Amino acid sequence: MKYVEPEIFHIAQTTIDEAGLRDALTSLGAPDWSPNPRLDDASYLSEFAGRLCYKSFAVDPELNKNITKVRDDSKEYVGNIIKQKHGSVFEHASVTYLMRNVSRVLTHEEVRHRPGKAYSQESLRYVRLDNFRMYFPDCFKDIEDPDVRVHVEAAFAKAVMYAEGSIKAITHLLGLDDPESKYTFEQKKAFTSALRRIAPQGMATDLLVTGNHRAWRHEIQVRTANGAEEEIRKVFRMIADDLVMRYRPIYQDMYSLPDGTITFTNEKI
Repeated sequence: MKYVEPEIFHIAQTTIDEAGLRDALTSLGAPDWSPNPRLDDASYLSEFAGRLCYKSFAVDPELNKNITKVRDDSKEYVGNIIKQKHGSVFEHASVTYLMRNVSRVLTHEEVRHRPGKAYSQESLRYVRLDNFRMYFPDCFKDIEDPDVRVHVEAAFAKAVMYAEGSIKAITHLLGLDDPESKYTFEQKKAFTSALRRIAPQGMATDLLVTGNHRAWRHEIQVRTANGAEEEIRKVFRMIADDLVMRYRPIYQDMYSLPDGTITFTNEKI
């Protein structure tokens, strides 16, 4: 058994097809429009979506006779989208993170946010339970009484090692650790799947998550709140820090409260 801390890795993001977008702008009658300044692709796409809705690429009666003024600054334009709560334009761009060494406590909560998200998780029907990784909760580390803390740590480790030992014992009794095992792949899969039932849900796993930026904004608020479970709160603080660094225009209204909750000036978009 090994104690681990959760990690996040930025894996993928929506990118602009420059040639396709140029052709689209020409068809729309705004061939010379471009973001000012050039934004990250997620913010660029969001700005394009907003301008498409109102044909506000330029003051041009051929595009929209109602327009007498447009915002030329791209960051300001995206900021106004946020202010107007026109959040649907943020659904066009997505970002993918690998959540590494996160517990199934976290993944069970995370998959409740499926709208706007997609998930791929390590399968314990196929992956043998022979390497226990665990997240040890900070609340136990923070126990002030040293005697209580030591006993809590020992009891926690004992429970995990008992489950790990039981799984290893059954694996050995079945002969699954023998390279010349007589079992078929389907039988091995069935045994591996059955052994999940005694694995602690605090055991670390890996989860790939893709979400659009509207969905990420929402989940950052609810999963960094003071009452959120500590591990998922820690992970979403890391994600929030990464998102605001990479996609500043979309997250320009993000800020932290004294209790560590991360929220937005315009909460519901």
